[in-house]
Amino acid sequence: MPDVQAPADPYHKPADIQLREAVATIRPFLRLDRISACVGLGVVVVAWLLGLRDSGLLLLVAAAIVVLIGLLSVALNSIEQQRVLLALGLATIGNWIVAIAVSWAVPQLWPVMIMTVLMPVVLSTPFLDTQTLVALLVGSALAVSTVSATGLLNDDGGVLPDLEDELELILVIGAVIALTLPIALIVRNNNQLLQGRLSQLSLLNAELNASQRELAASRRRVVEASDAERRRIERDLHDGAQQRLVSLGVRLRLLDSLIGPDHDLNPNVQALVTEADEAIEELRRLAQGIYPPLLETSGLVPALQVAARRSGLSIETDIADIGRLDTNHERALYFVALEALTNAAKYAPDADVRLQLGAAVSGIELTIHDDGPGFDPAGEGHRHGTDNMKDRVESVGGELTIDSALGVGTTVAARLPNA
Repeated sequence: MPDVQAPADPYHKPADIQLREAVATIRPFLRLDRISACVGLGVVVVAWLLGLRDSGLLLLVAAAIVVLIGLLSVALNSIEQQRVLLALGLATIGNWIVAIAVSWAVPQLWPVMIMTVLMPVVLSTPFLDTQTLVALLVGSALAVSTVSATGLLNDDGGVLPDLEDELELILVIGAVIALTLPIALIVRNNNQLLQGRLSQLSLLNAELNASQRELAASRRRVVEASDAERRRIERDLHDGAQQRLVSLGVRLRLLDSLIGPDHDLNPNVQALVTEADEAIEELRRLAQGIYPPLLETSGLVPALQVAARRSGLSIETDIADIGRLDTNHERALYFVALEALTNAAKYAPDADVRLQLGAAVSGIELTIHDDGPGFDPAGEGHRHGTDNMKDRVESVGGELTIDSALGVGTTVAARLPNA
């Protein structure tokens, strides 16, 4: 089985989570195992200095422990590179070597060495597939048998002095294997249970990702439909009501020229002409606010500059010349700015406002800050406007943050990735 690797798909969270958990679980074990091996090496050196055991046997144990320390050091380096199976394999082999060597040199310790053999198996359970786990269990059974046989054959007195050594060997190894089998069954069942849960988690994650994609697509459709409706209304106002008002103004001016300046109706006609001109201008501003043609023809930068001038607020602008963006990106940023300026004019008309637009490391960033009274973002009063801004920004893969509290002003920041 190949090593567990970080997934190429950034949305494939279960594998990524499993990898991080494996690293976090195995790293402390490897460090502790290496510390224990260093302590064991020190004990062997002390025993050699005191002459407590045959120097050749102690040299065998010391060599095995040095090999274990080296393998654990490589394993720690591998786990930092997220090569989980390699790290587990090195730790397992190193511990098995030490267990066999200690059982040979100090036969009385062979029962303890069985625990050394089984520790890596238990540790590895959550991170192996069934085929690899079965192979590991078979290898563990052989390692346990080897440790048991080595310890018993080198123990002159034996554990049970009244029994023949051959019979004792058969009984002990048989008992060890009999106990190993249920442990292997438990390990296998736990592994299958964990793999099943991971599969369920992966399925749920896939469904969640699909739902997120559907939500993003739905948002885009809503925003696109809203923009299309805005353009339709703008065209209807321009081609319908505005043209009728212009025609009415022309007729009023014609009437004014026919009745002459000295006619009694002249002041009334002049007033109607002025009112018609004001209505035309107001309707034009309304139509441009619904969907400004300048945004389509010239881009985001001039459209924001015009919106800032027409807002009636005290605005300091810092708008970088970022050129033309993707149409959907320009629309999202423009209407976020328009909504933020409208809210500022409504709730903080006397505040100082700063509007910034520029390129950031990850894309484009738009910020509108006012030093007004602020508001509670969790309240209902601003929910509709903030939801509209959020939908627009997230529909193009961006992020919107609104930072506000009573008495500290409001900051609206929209960040869009590069198209």
